[in-house]
Amino acid sequence: MNFAESAPPPAASAFLHLRKTAVSALLLSFCVLGLTPAYSEPAAKNAKLKQGPDLQKSETKTPKKKVEAEKAEEKKVAKPKVTKKAARSENKEEPEPNLAPPELNPEASAAAIGAWTLRNEAGVEMQAFLVSAHGDQVKIRRVADEKEFIVPISMFDEFTEQQIQAWILEDPGAVDYSLRFAVRRQYVDSSELTLNLKTYKATKWGYNVRMSNITRNSLIGATLEYRIIYDDLIAVSRNVVVPGKGSGRMTGQEVDVPEMEYNDEIEFDTPPVTLDSYRWDPTKGEGDRAGDSIVGIWIRVKHLDEIIAEYKSNPVVMNRMVWDDEDGQTIIIRNRFKEAFGDD
Repeated sequence: MNFAESAPPPAASAFLHLRKTAVSALLLSFCVLGLTPAYSEPAAKNAKLKQGPDLQKSETKTPKKKVEAEKAEEKKVAKPKVTKKAARSENKEEPEPNLAPPELNPEASAAAIGAWTLRNEAGVEMQAFLVSAHGDQVKIRRVADEKEFIVPISMFDEFTEQQIQAWILEDPGAVDYSLRFAVRRQYVDSSELTLNLKTYKATKWGYNVRMSNITRNSLIGATLEYRIIYDDLIAVSRNVVVPGKGSGRMTGQEVDVPEMEYNDEIEFDTPPVTLDSYRWDPTKGEGDRAGDSIVGIWIRVKHLDEIIAEYKSNPVVMNRMVWDDEDGQTIIIRNRFKEAFGDD
């Protein structure tokens, strides 16, 4: 049975014609504006397949790297690096520092023997050792934590201040004294005798000594001792030259130092040392000569039987010597200050 192909109704035909016209107009407008019309998902897949595997690979990986980089940046901004100390401070507030001295432990208590109880004008007491004094200041070491401080003596009450002043006078190590010396060798006198082409000469040499106190503490009750060191190589007896007592001989004295304030200076001259010499000048042949010589002067200052200052005019040689030679040499002891002003 044959069936004739039926034509679409007039309304449907008009609708199809209208849709084709609208699509054509839309495509035309995209072309005029330079836009690319959206395409369906199947068309996009077909386009990617036509581009090849390399292009697909680059398009799939690039967005992934970009996303990972963006995430890393978000982590850096959102989670800054915090040290452990900062983290603890965020979680727990730091306590205020304790300025009070720590409590004494048994070992510190045992070490506190010989410490002083120091009290300031406000009545606050502290256990401390007196280390040294300089001028109107004193260095102390606190027993509680062994910390050292330099404080003015005037900060303490009257009783404590009197104790500190007594300690300065009685303890030889309380003050680190600084004394300055100016020493000059000086010619005193000489005599000469010529007999049988031989000349005998006796020359006297001494020292002028000046000492200054450049410590801001007074120097009270000190003594000064000096030794003039010389080589006694010859002696002349009745115009005859005989051997002397040898090298490294010492002679000197002890003097009392008057009270010296800051920048005070004392000065004195030592008794002279006699040096013998002789010279033989024959008319023919080689002559002969010999004589004594001075090595230098060695000075020590003592306070409460402790050496607080020392001076050596020739330290290279004197560093190998001992104070007073070991032969039991008699040292001349004189007190020029008492001789000048009397025993009183």
